[in-house]
Amino acid sequence: MALFRGEFINVEQAAYKETEEEYDTTCKQITAGRCVFRTHGINETSTLISP
Repeated sequence: MALFRGEFINVEQAAYKETEEEYDTTCKQITAGRCVFRTHGINETSTLISP
């Protein structure tokens, strides 16, 4: 049981790290897109966000 628990924790940590990296990439892409919008004077909000 102890061996399984250690392996389970390692797998969970690896999955968390992968998710963390995906979120980091997504946030960087969103931020870059917002910078482009601001540079061109485009308002990034839409009717779905701001009625």
